[in-house]
Amino acid sequence: MSSTSARVGLAGLLLGLLLPLETAAAIIGAFEGPDDGQIAAGVGIIRGWAFSDTAGVRVTQVTLRIDETQSLAIPCCSARQDVQGVFPQYPAENTYNSGFGVTFNYGNLAAGPHTLVVEVQDSSGAQTRFTHQVAVVKLADSAYIDRVDLTGASATREGQEVLIAGLRVRDKASQKIAQVNARLRWFPNLQGLGLVAATTTGTVSALAPLATPVGVSATPSQAVAEIPHAALESPNSGETGAGIAILRGWVIAPAGRAIQQVQLLVDGQPTLTVPCCSRRTDVAAAFPNEPNAANSGFGATLNYGNLTPGVHRLTVDITDNGGAKRRFTRGILTRRPGNFSFLTQLDFGSATVRLAGGELVVQGALATDKATGQTARSDLRYRWDNAAQAFLLVEESVDTVTVVNTNCDVNGDTSSLDALRQHPGPDGISLQEAVQAVNRIGNSLASGNRVAVDFARGGEWPSECPDILYGKITLNGDTDGDGVPNVTLSGSGDFLGTSGSDITVRSFTINKEIRSGVSINRSAADIAFLSSILVGGISLGSAGPHVGESGQVGPVTVPAAADDTSMKRVLISGNEIKSSGDRLLLASVGDVSDPALIELTQINVFNNNMACENKSYCHVIVFEDAHNSKLAITMEAVVSQNIIINQAAGGSAVWVSGIYQDRPVAVSTKIMEVTGNSIVNQNNNIENDKHGIFLRGGYTEPSQNSTIIAKLLENTIEGHFLSGIHSVAGSQGANKNTAVLDIRNNTLNLQFSQSSEEAIAVQGGNDASSNTVDVELFRNTINISPQSSSSGARGILLSGGTACLGCNPPAPSLDNLVTGNLTSNTTQDANPDNTDIAVFGAVQNDPTKTVIENQVLANIIGNTARRILCEDHVPGNTAKCVCQDNTTECTTTASAASSGSRSRSSSVSTRWTQQLTGHQGRVMAREQEFREKAKQTNDPQLSLQYLEIADRFHDLSDRLATRLQRGW
Repeated sequence: MSSTSARVGLAGLLLGLLLPLETAAAIIGAFEGPDDGQIAAGVGIIRGWAFSDTAGVRVTQVTLRIDETQSLAIPCCSARQDVQGVFPQYPAENTYNSGFGVTFNYGNLAAGPHTLVVEVQDSSGAQTRFTHQVAVVKLADSAYIDRVDLTGASATREGQEVLIAGLRVRDKASQKIAQVNARLRWFPNLQGLGLVAATTTGTVSALAPLATPVGVSATPSQAVAEIPHAALESPNSGETGAGIAILRGWVIAPAGRAIQQVQLLVDGQPTLTVPCCSRRTDVAAAFPNEPNAANSGFGATLNYGNLTPGVHRLTVDITDNGGAKRRFTRGILTRRPGNFSFLTQLDFGSATVRLAGGELVVQGALATDKATGQTARSDLRYRWDNAAQAFLLVEESVDTVTVVNTNCDVNGDTSSLDALRQHPGPDGISLQEAVQAVNRIGNSLASGNRVAVDFARGGEWPSECPDILYGKITLNGDTDGDGVPNVTLSGSGDFLGTSGSDITVRSFTINKEIRSGVSINRSAADIAFLSSILVGGISLGSAGPHVGESGQVGPVTVPAAADDTSMKRVLISGNEIKSSGDRLLLASVGDVSDPALIELTQINVFNNNMACENKSYCHVIVFEDAHNSKLAITMEAVVSQNIIINQAAGGSAVWVSGIYQDRPVAVSTKIMEVTGNSIVNQNNNIENDKHGIFLRGGYTEPSQNSTIIAKLLENTIEGHFLSGIHSVAGSQGANKNTAVLDIRNNTLNLQFSQSSEEAIAVQGGNDASSNTVDVELFRNTINISPQSSSSGARGILLSGGTACLGCNPPAPSLDNLVTGNLTSNTTQDANPDNTDIAVFGAVQNDPTKTVIENQVLANIIGNTARRILCEDHVPGNTAKCVCQDNTTECTTTASAASSGSRSRSSSVSTRWTQQLTGHQGRVMAREQEFREKAKQTNDPQLSLQYLEIADRFHDLSDRLATRLQRGW
């Protein structure tokens, strides 16, 4: 076998350091990691690239063999732009789709030398193999460590290596605890630290009591998915992404089908196609009755260094050859030494090391950029990560200050951090002093460094803190590194108010009467609130000018300011909210005197547990304002994998809006994705506006020409609700608004106790006119079990116009249009008098109001239902339906289309055509508006967000054009 050498440039989101090439037959490739002779530990990545030199010939199989006794399939072939760039003489498709990689836990091997062989085969039958030797090192000879405690340990540097002495670790299988010394080194092909030696120095009888890490009890909803068996194993929401890592998981194609594509999107933009489907014997064992389980693994290697530091959203879209889909979304933080994409070296030769806040702190490391050769001094912090079984980078360019005083005294020199460290006052540095020092102009923030605030010990601390105005700060309440909060913040007032950017709050217990846990007040970006526990009461008193209509705020608040404001990349993940009230309020705006543009992009709410007791509110609000008529809102948010439970017992009415988006004003655009949440109301007493998921496009007269685009996927909603999912394009005088809804694979197990309740309700205008809704309702499962008489309830309701009962001032509902496809939904209702599916031209709850000339056009196909109605319902309005292949016939009025007819009806009015054409024109105008914004902004990520919104408007325009063409 001959070999040559090549240096490959880094590009895309992939790996950049390539090692010697080997060729055999028609296959060219490289085994990149681990290096030949490298020390291997923890969960590592076995990776490289390979391609055929012949057009039309593809790599079909990559196999890992360990000591010639074990074998494992390696996913192939992911995008490698760098390989393509180095080998232009070979077929571009082959060189581009050439990456392979798999995660492997070296802890499952015995300590000592091992042989790794990677075998590659292509479609012509050509084969080649690469062989590397590794030496496995293990902590306490454990296959998997489930807890690391740095309490009492120490860190020193010896040349390029870091020694941590007195580290206490616990073996997952035996739960035995050992004290070890661990030696670490930085590896270029990992772009991170790796274990190179470990010595067990003794056993430990016990560690401090182990609490459950925050956020782990949040589980996916039990909604029926189109592809029911799948998982994204890495990364998890709230993790820090740094260096080389692998995105991995598994998906089982339903019997008789195959996975067609696994696509990775970063911040909403398609980035690479992930190879699928490799051998997964563990998945096959877990699903013995699924024929495709054995070949279900997917994975791709990523270089997080190619993402800017801060909050990012990773989405994995899976599609099979039958058109079925599955989606996973994660919010992560990224860090990179020296702010470089890929390092040739991270030199520890002049660095100092220590342990603080449960982390390994390396100050003064010298990072060298591969692309430019430039160097930069970096201060770094590493934390143990169970999933990786390694110390991973969590912060970079960090200045530090340690808080020792539990009071909020300010008697030290807060003119700068250096001054405070030198003159802390007689009682040591308090949290109040540390935050004030961070705010001072001329401190270390002037050089762009982030400040990490460490706590000298766990326990209870007061938390009346001033605003952080200039950003770049990390507060960490986990003092021993085990992932569980040690610091409890008590007292009153907000925990943290900020107008800055690049702020991370992690692992605190907040136990007090508060207005809000974190209040983000002006233009801000890259805000993360992670793995904290919020307990105690929530004050509903006056909270200043930034609160919503009734002064009700919650544990985490992101209120916009009274001027043009941009909030980007907010991540709230892994928090436990165990409050006696109230709500998780993500964006709230008070009255402002001048017109203001509020732009909220990449608002991410993932994997939080929220349980409320004996209070009037328990929900996530994505946007709320104080009925202000002078705001223009742009918002894009994802709310995923949260558990929201109201545990109130009897008595007071409970407002349960699990996911609530309300009161957008003036011209607004909202992009919403609500996926995989579990929303439960355990209180039997409900009144108006008790919804599981509530979305409204425009509210009150000033809201004109607003748009909401929402995906509601795979949510579970259980208990007592007025409606499980409720959406209206415009209400109470909000005219000419548009809603585009994709509601699919949700499971609603509801108990109705009064009439006129709906599991899913979609309305065009509620005391409003000329609104348009286009909705896809697909494969939702609805089970209704009334505890008392509830005749008049409905499983699914589509209505063009509605008169709002008791709403003032009165406004007409006319010229509203709802178009929709209702496909493969299942509705079961214990009350035979109720309607499973109702498509009404209008619903008139208040006979004194004008409700005319509203229309609903619906395809009702393949649904399981006992009773289906398609009728005008209110004279002067129109419902038209195509009904096919349902378990019961549709009961229709004269204006409804005959069963099976799909041709354009001559009775479709000119007025309707003009109305729909007008809405299409407005949508096209919004598309061009956002394309222009994308050109004008200097922020590349914001530009991508604008383009994504523009693309969604384009899709909506195409859908409306299709409706016009076929008359539906």
